[in-house]
This record gives sequence, structure tokens and C-alpha cells, in this order.
Amino acid sequence: MKLTLGKPARGDKYFKRPKIRARILEYLEDGANVLLAAPRRVGKTTILMDIYDNPPDDYFVVYVNTEKYDNAQGFFKKLLNELTDSDLLEKYDGYGTKILNTLKEAGKKIKGFNIGPIGLDMEESKPESALDYSEEFTRLLDDIELEGKKIIMLVDEFPVTVENILNKHKPEDEQQAIEEVKRFLQINRAIRLHPKLGQKVQFVYTGSIGLVNVVGKMNCVEEINDLVEVKMNALTEAEATKLLKAILGNYNIDISDENTRYTLQKTEWLMPFYIQSAAREIRDLHREQPQEINRKFIDKAFDNLIDNVHIYLDHFRSRLNKVFKKEELQFSKSLLDLIAEKGLINRHDLPELAAKYKIENNYNYVINTLKHDGYIDNSIDNDVYRFNSPVFKKWWLKHGNK
Repeated sequence: MKLTLGKPARGDKYFKRPKIRARILEYLEDGANVLLAAPRRVGKTTILMDIYDNPPDDYFVVYVNTEKYDNAQGFFKKLLNELTDSDLLEKYDGYGTKILNTLKEAGKKIKGFNIGPIGLDMEESKPESALDYSEEFTRLLDDIELEGKKIIMLVDEFPVTVENILNKHKPEDEQQAIEEVKRFLQINRAIRLHPKLGQKVQFVYTGSIGLVNVVGKMNCVEEINDLVEVKMNALTEAEATKLLKAILGNYNIDISDENTRYTLQKTEWLMPFYIQSAAREIRDLHREQPQEINRKFIDKAFDNLIDNVHIYLDHFRSRLNKVFKKEELQFSKSLLDLIAEKGLINRHDLPELAAKYKIENNYNYVINTLKHDGYIDNSIDNDVYRFNSPVFKKWWLKHGNK
């Protein structure tokens, strides 16, 4: 198995996670819409791409990344464009041609649609300003006859879109921003729950931030409470062992069972990104210093790892600057510094720290954000917060709060 870092793993680079895939597909078969919940760098997009690359029978799977959009118009136009993309239709061949005529008519109404061989009569296209893309999306779904088959929309970075809508407004226009977010969520919910449309399309949402936490801040949780949440857990030790050995074996590097266990103990949080990062450092160090893999060698590889994952982890720092207000940002950085230095913090100590930055009334939002976004965790002991990953902890000490 080849290494892949920084982008979704596909093909022979993908370490299959059949249990998560099966769980998602089971919910879809039950008619549910899914929220795939997990922090950053744990392989959410990779799971989506596996479903996209290997679609189940009778599903027309569309992948959409909506990270850059900050309004309903842009969001639904993106969904429409991806749904009518010529390459996607060609991929499904016979299945795609069954809805070709409907897509052709929809394409005529929307300026600039990329619908390939169908053709586009620009003179018949309405001005873009005259279109409501959410209505066009709904109308398209209403017109399509799928003969019992379904469209699955894999919507990546949906929580970021929600957050973008909120953050594009000035602080003094907060209520207006919340109302726009609520309308956006209501439109999406109405499509999901529509008796006819729900028989034709289902959604799998995911993103690098916690959707529930984002909408909870605006008291809009009821607009997403129809979603079924699927959580991505870490790999089991057996799975992590298989992944590490498969990667190193691809580069003709032999590692004993004992040293595999030691590597995984140092990794601790057995997510594919961190295991692949450790494997890459072992491979690169072995190329420079060919020798038997032992604990001293692995320790050196991990020392190198902290600097070499900087490019992949630096967004954790910029994320804090983007999502938090001044006092919240100061509190979050101070909290992460304390956990990095001491190894943990008890939740009973949080109010005193929050009071120092005058956010004692809303510090839970900061804590929940740090949990959902993959910085800290209290799953082992509800009263104690630690870093999710010792790798991340060491990175934070060296590079994070700089």
C-alpha cells in the first residue's frame, strides 16, 4: 500500500474501512440522511470518495465540496452543476442517459451549465439573476423519473458553508446572519423531508468542523435533527497494525510485531493520518540510515515527524483565528498551552480559566469546538481533557501557539 498524505486516499492508496461504509449505506437503505461526524485529518473525505468511486447498485452518487460558498444560491448552483456534469453522466452510462432529457431541460434554464454533449441554447437561458437555484434544484428532482433508483449527494464541508454564511456578516449584524443561516438550513431540511423528493435524493454531509456545534451556537439544532449521525472511530489495533505493515512492506521495510506495537503506542490515536505520518518518517529515515528498526530508530523517526507534519497541521492554528472572537481565542490558546504542558486539564478548572478571559458564560462553546474539530478529547475520562494525539501535542508545543 502506497503512502498518501494531504489528500483523500483512493485506489491502491486507500485502506478500506468496510464497517463505516456499511453503516452509512445501511442508513441510506433505511431512507435516512447521514451526518458523518469526525475531527480533522481522520479520513472523512476518503470515505466519501470510496462511496463515489464504488457506488452501490441503484445509486447515482454525486460528490460535492461546498467549502467556498457563503450563500444558498452558490451552494445549490454547485449541487446542480455537479449533478449535471457530463463526466458524471458518462460514468453511469445507461443510468445517466435515463435522466438525460430532464437534465437537458434544466440546463437550458441555468447559465453556464456544463452538460457536455447535450448542448446548451444560450439564447433560451434565463439571466442568472432571475434564477433561484434552490428552486431549480427542487424542480429538477421533482421532474426526474428514477424508476426506484436514488441520487446520493455526498456534501463535503457542509458545516464550513454554514459557518461562512454566518461569518460574512459584520458583528453588529449577527441576528441577520443567524436568520440567513436558519433559512439556508430550513431549505435543505425541507428537501430532505419532502415526501416525493425524499424518495429520489438522500444526503451524506460531512466536514472538518462539528455541524451540531456550529448550529447549536445559533439555536438552530432543530433544523438538522432529522439527520442520523455516524461517528468515525479510530482504527482498532489489528487494523492499525495491518495498515502500518502494509505501507512499510510496500517499501521493503520489515518491522517486527514488537516494534509495530511500540510505534502504535507512540502514535496513540490510531487514525490513518497519524499512522501514515509515522510510516513515512520510518521510511525516509530508513532510506538515509538503512538499519534494523528498533525503539531508538522509531524514537528518532517521531522526532522528525513533528516538523514534517507541520504543513498538514498548521490549519489547526489558523482555524482558531478564524472561528473565535478575541477573548475566546485567548482562552483557547491558553487552554491548549496548559494541556500541552501538563498533559491534561480537569473540567472543574475550566470556569476559573474562562473567567480570566471574561467568557465564563460561553466557554462551553469553545470547549465543544475544540472537541469536535479534533484538538482535545475527554472520552476516556469525562472530567479530564487531553490532546487527541501525542503527535499533535508535541506539534502544538513547538509550532502551535506561535
